[in-house]
Amino acid sequence: MAGCFSDRMIFIPPPSSYTDSDQVIKIPVGEHESKSDNENISAFHLPNGKAEYTILYSHGNAEDIGHNDYLLARFRDHGYSVFAYDYRGYGTSEGKPSTKHAYEDADAAFKYLTGELGTDPGKVIVYGRSVGAGLATYLAEKHDVGALVIQSGFVTAFRVITHYPILPFDKFKNIDRIKNINCPVFITHGQKDKIVKPWHGKKLYEAANDPKLKLWVPNTGHNEDLIHIAGERFWDKMDELEKAINQNQSD
Repeated sequence: MAGCFSDRMIFIPPPSSYTDSDQVIKIPVGEHESKSDNENISAFHLPNGKAEYTILYSHGNAEDIGHNDYLLARFRDHGYSVFAYDYRGYGTSEGKPSTKHAYEDADAAFKYLTGELGTDPGKVIVYGRSVGAGLATYLAEKHDVGALVIQSGFVTAFRVITHYPILPFDKFKNIDRIKNINCPVFITHGQKDKIVKPWHGKKLYEAANDPKLKLWVPNTGHNEDLIHIAGERFWDKMDELEKAINQNQSD
């Protein structure tokens, strides 16, 4: 019961911002014997023929991939291929959201990107914003990816509310996972974030292994366009991250 209650606090999907079309990829999720019983999640793929790296984007809570289409295009225009997916219950993805389902959805997206699309896992940058940081961190711990980026992430889901780890059913324990991650890590956080306060990002940075990068963006809240506000400082850090990936993989 506690797990269901906590899931309802974490996942609050808005009405879908987009409709299905030929551009929306459908990825089956679930473990039913009959494929007809499996649910499907929706995904966007923005390829860039000149890109060396692909961003696998896990979005925040009260948004879907349609809300982020401008952001995804911005990454593509800066030289990345992009693959973004909706969790179950978000956008036009089927099913109901839960922590268990979200992990399965992240696994399915990663499998599609590296399987169907043939992307080398070492060329994947898993990128998570807010609650999506839990899924990006999960994938970075599980797979030999190129790098992990956390934007406005938390140490654990319920320490956003309590500050202290007093709830036994806490979810998305990023602070524990990040200690096991050995790829380059880039953490960025708005310093006026009143939803996930800046100390979360700083704790995650302290716990991360080298090589690691940080960017604290002044006068930026949780739901503001951090990347736009940071401007070239953000893209300079992404350039540094690519160099760190190349160095890490050549060692």
